[in-house]
Amino acid sequence: MEENTKTYTAEQIDAIDGSLPIYQLLEMDPGNAAILMASGMSCVTCPAAFMESISEACMVHGMDPEQVLDDIKYYMKKKYVEEDQADEND
Repeated sequence: MEENTKTYTAEQIDAIDGSLPIYQLLEMDPGNAAILMASGMSCVTCPAAFMESISEACMVHGMDPEQVLDDIKYYMKKKYVEEDQADEND
């Protein structure tokens, strides 16, 4: 199993917005797919939807893009930022 070597700062995560294409969000962290699917976006790997922005995909599915972005940012910060801070304190 490949070790995760990606790192993101809180500022980078806060910069994620609705214009980000779904494929880029999934490249950042494939775990974001679970958040999108749990929000009601079960077609995140569909070739057509894959190229949509987060806001476009939310609009199609009648979802609040701000809530979805909040969930994504919470997940990303929990995974990357808090781990980095814990590593620095060791």
